[in-house]
Amino acid sequence: MAQEQRLVDAAQQAVQVHAGRSFARVATVRVVTVLGFLLLSLIFSLLGTPGWAEYLAPLSVGAALSGLLAVFQNSRLAKEAGAYSFTLDVLLVFELQRRSLPTSPFPAGVAGFSLALFALLVTLCAQTMRRGPSVLVTVVAAVCELCLMELAGVGSGPMVGAVLLLAILAWSQTSFARNLQTLVASLASSEIAVHVKQQRLAELETARATIERMLAEAQARHDQLSCLQRDKDLLTALIVHDLRAPLGAIRANADFIRSELQGHADPELKDAATDVLGVTDRMAGMINDLLNISRLESNALPLNLEPVSVAEVVVALKRQLSAQARSRNIEVLTRTDCDVVLDVDRVLITRTLENLASNALRYTPSGGRISLEVALVGTEVELAVRNDGAPIPMAARGSLFDKFVQAGNASENRRAGWGLGLYFCKLCVDAHHGRIRVEDVPDWPTSFVVRLPAGSSISGIRRAA
Repeated sequence: MAQEQRLVDAAQQAVQVHAGRSFARVATVRVVTVLGFLLLSLIFSLLGTPGWAEYLAPLSVGAALSGLLAVFQNSRLAKEAGAYSFTLDVLLVFELQRRSLPTSPFPAGVAGFSLALFALLVTLCAQTMRRGPSVLVTVVAAVCELCLMELAGVGSGPMVGAVLLLAILAWSQTSFARNLQTLVASLASSEIAVHVKQQRLAELETARATIERMLAEAQARHDQLSCLQRDKDLLTALIVHDLRAPLGAIRANADFIRSELQGHADPELKDAATDVLGVTDRMAGMINDLLNISRLESNALPLNLEPVSVAEVVVALKRQLSAQARSRNIEVLTRTDCDVVLDVDRVLITRTLENLASNALRYTPSGGRISLEVALVGTEVELAVRNDGAPIPMAARGSLFDKFVQAGNASENRRAGWGLGLYFCKLCVDAHHGRIRVEDVPDWPTSFVVRLPAGSSISGIRRAA
């Protein structure tokens, strides 16, 4: 818009420059004409020619005014009043012609010659392209012409014709000036339209280049991230492959030692072997979590859906935790209000509950309790793992399920793990279109709740007695 306004202002300025040049030309012509007649009148007066001496006074006044206008034509006052100076020219012509009438043998000819001079002045005034001064000069010229015709004894018919002639001449000249202004405005509008179009094309070209550059940068970043993802997957596969073999050997040896200690009287040795087996199983689970997390993040792990009794999963999990819980004097409770058979991935759901239960066992103090619960709430199956250990601070709950964030109270000094367990749980629950969160439940400081949609996937429900 600013550029368009500058173009319009430039067009108007061009019109003003044209009007100023016209006034400058008229000022020069006026000075030359008045000085020429003044010199001619002075010569004939000095030669004694009758009648010419009467022209000296008005021509001298006219020459002085014309000179002043020519000298100060660039001043602000002269520019504002320049077009109105033609009124003085009309009055000067009128005074010269009026003085020549008594001595002229043809008064009507003087009046006719005056009409031509007035018409010339009206035409010159119209060149300034200002309507107000043109109307004023035309009116003054018509009045002066009527006065001269009256003094010359011309009839009313020629008077009316003279007035009409001046009016038509003024109308035609001002119309030409208006048409010229309209043409200038049209040219300015066309120039504005062309400029706006060019500017928009330039902006579109700039935007296209910017978009192409951004797309190229995004593609480069995508390629880089894809390369990093491939490297990460390869590294994960290598870690899983390299760790599985030694863990398998450790577990086999621990299982052999436990079998050899079946008849041994020292229960601590048996418990130690059992603990070793539990630790190796947990480490194997962590390795599997690493592999599964990578696949879940890239949607490359297909769900192996099958009918699963969630109550049976909870009961089996209780048996799995019994030895470790008994060694730490922790009571494991179960509550299965219903037996729901869902179409889920047994391995992923089992691993989810194992991770939640392992966290609960890790953060529950000796003599505490853990509760594994199953309930049907509306159209959702609720799986809960609760414990009476230290509650999770509210500030930590927002990022609890993020990658590499460890569960538990921040005041604890021991390292809880890699911070992948809860992240893995969330990925598994999301893959089943469920939800997982930490809730506040009376008598249970920490409560993890998984809600899975039941809907048409329920293949059987048995309410607990």
